[in-house]
Amino acid sequence: MWIFTKIGFFSIVQKEGSRDPNADLCVRARFREDMNKFLFAVEEITGTKIENYLEHAGTDYAFRAFIPRPLVSKVITRLVDTLDADNFKNSVHDDNWDREGAYASCWNALYKAQEKVLNEEPVESWSKSYRHTSHRMRK
Repeated sequence: MWIFTKIGFFSIVQKEGSRDPNADLCVRARFREDMNKFLFAVEEITGTKIENYLEHAGTDYAFRAFIPRPLVSKVITRLVDTLDADNFKNSVHDDNWDREGAYASCWNALYKAQEKVLNEEPVESWSKSYRHTSHRMRK
């Protein structure tokens, strides 16, 4: 699942081959700062320090950590419980890189797709287009 938050953008998945519901989740981030903020939140909220994460492992996400599912759940719950923005796009500002612009680009792409659907224009399914851009699509 993709999650856009004030502390960062994260892709959270249960890695293929691990269907155990108690297995660690893989929390992925594009930026070190985001990963550090997530790991800080894990420690602050749960008292558990996650010492290590993978960097530049030759994958599309530069940073990834394997974190127990209950800890990830507690962080996501806290993010929801402390949500106070009435307009998320306007609540995201970062001095180090253009997070606001990156989030706005995603918002805009999804808005355009929504408008096509609402205007009954055919939209290529995400799975068809994803299959062309990723070698990891499950059959």
